[in-house]
Amino acid sequence: MTYDRSQYDRLYLQNKEPLGIGGPTLTAKSRPEDLIRDPRVRAMLDTIAFAEGTRGNGDYSRVVNGRVIGPYDRSKPYDAGLVGKTNVRVTDLKNHPNLLVQVNPGLRSTAAGRYQFLSGTWAGLNMPDFSPRSQDLAAIKLMQRRGMIEPLLRGDFAEAIHRGAPEWASLPTASGHSYYGQGGKTLSSLRSVYNTALRNQGANPEPTTPTNPTTPTQPNGNGNLVRGARGSAVEALQDNLVRLGLMTRAQKQTGPGIFGPRTESGVKEFQQAVGLAQTGRFDASTRSAMNSILGGDVKDGARGSTVKALQDNLVRLGYMTRSQVNTGPGIFGPRTDAALRKFQSAQGLGNDGIFGPDTFKALRSARTPANPNPGTDTGTVSEYRRWNVYSTGNRPARQADGYEDLQSHHDYTSVNYVMKGLTLPHRLEARDIVLTRSGESNFGQTLPSPSSGRVLFAGNENDGYGNKVVIRNDQTGQISMVGHMQSVSVRKGQTVNYGQSLGSQGSSGHSTGAHIHINADPAVIRRWVADLADGKFDGVRGRFNVGVKP
Repeated sequence: MTYDRSQYDRLYLQNKEPLGIGGPTLTAKSRPEDLIRDPRVRAMLDTIAFAEGTRGNGDYSRVVNGRVIGPYDRSKPYDAGLVGKTNVRVTDLKNHPNLLVQVNPGLRSTAAGRYQFLSGTWAGLNMPDFSPRSQDLAAIKLMQRRGMIEPLLRGDFAEAIHRGAPEWASLPTASGHSYYGQGGKTLSSLRSVYNTALRNQGANPEPTTPTNPTTPTQPNGNGNLVRGARGSAVEALQDNLVRLGLMTRAQKQTGPGIFGPRTESGVKEFQQAVGLAQTGRFDASTRSAMNSILGGDVKDGARGSTVKALQDNLVRLGYMTRSQVNTGPGIFGPRTDAALRKFQSAQGLGNDGIFGPDTFKALRSARTPANPNPGTDTGTVSEYRRWNVYSTGNRPARQADGYEDLQSHHDYTSVNYVMKGLTLPHRLEARDIVLTRSGESNFGQTLPSPSSGRVLFAGNENDGYGNKVVIRNDQTGQISMVGHMQSVSVRKGQTVNYGQSLGSQGSSGHSTGAHIHINADPAVIRRWVADLADGKFDGVRGRFNVGVKP
């Protein structure tokens, strides 16, 4: 059965009250069952469906375009009669279709329904069925998770769309491009659909102001923000902490607009980085320093504590001498400019001589002297120049701020195989990631070990994984395997340390593009991904180079 919007309105909403713009108690945290009665939310649902290409074209029964190659999870129900068919729709909406579709030679997807839910995403939403009502409510849940509702209710359509870009690849980011690097809709086309949807519900569109992607988000007002504060000013601060790598998107979503311990910790870390007293209060001096970095104002000719802190870090890393700093402490002159450009080049950044957010993040994460040998074992901890970590799966590669941002593996989520002749007592989690650095090939990137222990196998067994290494942790007994390597630098029987180089990233075996496939315990993957992102294999989650493309 194919569902359309008018039928759904009649059967499920039974909305008898006049359609107005919200109500006095409607907030971003209201129940989805209440939010769906607001015309702005329903218009946004229509807009997302338009962007995903499902509105009026199958809507709730639509499966992503492509050829069905089988079920995503064989333990769950699916319509076997659709296997081999192209551009299908389903008739049974009791469950997610659970169909794996070959969209193009390099992409498989399980996206289905009006809002193109992935199978793994849908499973985490705990909905009773895949009915139109459940799909709408589930989409609102995702909108809440991504922080879309708050700007939508206050009339900032552009900000709402930008916040939804990591969830729906068809929505543009503030830069105007898809979050996942694929084709997306323009903001103007989405705004037109949204306004039309509002008018069709008897509501008048509110004027909205497009967000300027080059301008840092400005917290409202000039008063101090302290722990316990709430509101849009706090959320603006959190957005800036994310841009500076002092808070992850996932951390922000645990309390958007709430000045809690994570926000306070981020403020203290920023204050320490720019040479201010670590009060945790977002005061005038902290605001000024943050805006100067986000706005690109810390460059030749700048003065103050932020410049002095920058110089101290460049001395620590060997890019300046103390005597050079002493000729003009706190003054951004030619020596500071030359040293900063040299650091930026070494980090694979654009050497523009501006101490902006990307350079801020790179400088904080650089713990070793200039130009260290990659993989040098400093005592018991291996350190590398940090990577941008990308996760691949059912959607195009996306940057992972941590384990919670990893995509489900495109073919299966767990496995009980790592090598021939070894029986595992339990299943391991399967993930695909890509290690990238700006200006460098993805092929040949050093592959740090996800675990310490003894190498059980190193080589190629012609099992599809290509060149691989299997490790058993001597203390825990945990088994880990990394595959599709370009080269292997360890041998069977060798004892390796956590973070030690096992070889390099490649695309051997059954593989498309350079990446790393890992089969391991989720706890092992969680620690490993966090350490890959900050380059220091100490088991401590560092701060991530959020949003920087390779």
